[in-house]
Order: sequence, then C-alpha cells, then structure tokens
Amino acid sequence: MQNAEVFSQFTTSSFLDEIDSTMLMGIDENVFPGACLLVGQNGKVIYNKAFGFLSNEANSSRTKVTTGTVYDLAGITGSLVTTTLIMLLVEKGRLKLEDKVSRYLQSFSVHGKSPITIKHLLNQTSGLVAWHPFYEEILKADTGARKGIIANRVSKEFVINSINRMVLKQKPGKKEEYSDLNFMILGFIIEILTGMSIERAAQKMIFNPLGMRDTGFIDLSMLKRRGVLPIQDIIAPTEKCSWRNKVIHGEVHDDNTWAMGGIAGHSGLFSNASDIHKILSELLRAYAGNSTFLRAATVRRFFEKSSNGETCWSLGWENPSEWNAMNQAAFSDCVVGRSGFTGCSVWLEPTRGLDFILLSNRVNPTRANKKIKDFIPQIVNTVLRLVD
Repeated sequence: MQNAEVFSQFTTSSFLDEIDSTMLMGIDENVFPGACLLVGQNGKVIYNKAFGFLSNEANSSRTKVTTGTVYDLAGITGSLVTTTLIMLLVEKGRLKLEDKVSRYLQSFSVHGKSPITIKHLLNQTSGLVAWHPFYEEILKADTGARKGIIANRVSKEFVINSINRMVLKQKPGKKEEYSDLNFMILGFIIEILTGMSIERAAQKMIFNPLGMRDTGFIDLSMLKRRGVLPIQDIIAPTEKCSWRNKVIHGEVHDDNTWAMGGIAGHSGLFSNASDIHKILSELLRAYAGNSTFLRAATVRRFFEKSSNGETCWSLGWENPSEWNAMNQAAFSDCVVGRSGFTGCSVWLEPTRGLDFILLSNRVNPTRANKKIKDFIPQIVNTVLRLVD
C-alpha cells in the first residue's frame, strides 16, 4: 500500500481493517493486479488507498500502484465527460433532450432511426445495436486505397457514415439496452455544437474549471506526429492484445476508440481517483443546489430513475440493477454510477453525499477475468457499513 490517506472516524474504526483486507483479498484472488479505492463524503476525501502492482508480471521490478496512478476508465467516459457536457449544453440552451438526433447528424434518419432523440441515447433506449466492430472495418480500409485513416479525422467520419447506414435492432423507446454507439453519437453531437473535439470541449468546460489536472484523453494522432510517449510508470496497463501484438499500455484499450484516434464519446478517458473525486463531489454539490457548475434541477433530472422500476439507466448514468450486480449493494434509493470494461467503477449517493471510486485494471493480462463484477458490490457494502 502506498500514499494512504484516511480521515475522521475511519482512523479508529475497526471497519478500516475490513476495507483493507477486502482490497487485499481482491489481489490475492486475482480480481485485479492492483487498485485504488477512494471514498468521499460531503466533498471531503475520507478514505484513499492504493494496493498491489500495475501489472501481473511476476518480476521484482514491478511498479506499485499509488493513489496517483492513472487508469483507463473505458465506458465511464460516457458518464463523466459526455453526459456532463450534455448537461452543460442543455443548461446553455444549445440543445434539448427531446431534440431528434437527425437535427444534428445529416443522413442519420434512414432505416427507421428518425424518431431517435438525445434522451433515447442517454437512457439507452435508442434501439441501436450494443456494439459494432468499426475498428475491423477501419483497419481493412486503412490497408487499401485510403491508407492512413486510423487515428485520423477520416476514421470518425467513417464511423458516422457506418452508423448512418445501420438498421435498428428494435424500435426507439421500446426497450432498454446499452449501446456504445449511443455515447459515440452524443460525442459527435457535442463536437458539432461546440465546434471543437470532445477532448477540447471537456478540457475547457469540465477539467479546467474543476482543477482536474491529471485527467484527459491520450491522442494517438498527436503521439504519432510528435513521437512523444506517455509516462508509463504512472499509467496502469490493460490487456495483452492479439491484433495490436502487445500489452496495451499508455493508449486506450477500447478497440473502436483506438481506431478513432483515442478520443470518443463512449471511451478514451484516463484519470486518477483524486481527479474523479473532484467531478463527482461537484455533481453532488450541484444536486444539493450548492454549485455554480450546474443547476440542481439539471443534475436531478439526469439522475432521476425512469418511471419503469426495473430500469438500469437514468440519463447517461447506470442505476443499481441485476445487470451490473449493484442491486447487491446496500445503497439508498437515489444512486447513480458507472462501471467500465477495464475494471473501474464510480458511484454517487446524494442522500449521504457519498462518492465511491474503485480504479483497477482487471483486464490485465486478459478480459477473461470477470471477478470484478461480484467484487464491486462487496467492497461497496463494506464501505457503506463504515459510514452508517
């Protein structure tokens, strides 16, 4: 363990040892090679510890995880960046949740997609397929006459055109089913409305105002142009990739985001626990009406559960459910969060002013390791017993 921070009642609580032992159990049982756990309450960090190593490689030179270690957040990008930017744009009157996607994306409305709204994208009822291997199509095109489209603006245009041609899996608004494509499309709309990349929009509208200095996307096109590599000692590696022929380290894990240059609305964000706490605590303050960043009415609208009691999604955020196993966590009724494919998970409980951040790279060295799904509610319940 390194860089541990423990505050207030946690210092003398017997539950402190239980949290530590649960996290260490996660390492012993190969849930992840290492992880960082941060708990905040009412804007303050009350627990922040790092455990284990950056990778599962068995050698004496392995780098230990610290509380400053940066992780690939995968799908959490869609909630922290894309959804927050949509909130801000709604407040500025730049778009409405009821707006049709075809208002912003030309040629989108064909094949039954014309009814799809911004709200359908956020609450995962668009009817689009859950996932599509755009990266395979881009790689194929890259080896042909259009060589050089990977990590290029052309690759994004390729994805947009491919989505435009798609046929729906089901009618919009009929069934809730998560789709990466929903957040991809929201990212494209943000870029159209702001006139800048989603990366620059996030930097200007979120990261800079909130002082998030260790958060951002790793722009693969810039790395190629300048030949600069990220500092790998502070970034957790992810999976050993068969088609990239290496352990992914210092670049995005998600295949489609990689092919699009490392920046997308559904994935690509890298950050550490302290920075994530800044945005989560700001959202909690906004929910309570104590923020100039966002209005309470906006945040409450996005956090509110659907009228369907079995819903897995609010607007851009997950609800505890059987689908994500967080129905096993002893949260109050009002809770939102998000888990990422790489092994990271964040949850907010406005009632108690709690934010919970678990960062790990469970996919190192392989995505076949799925123990994290049951571990997250287990560690959450340990923490909740501590603060009750």
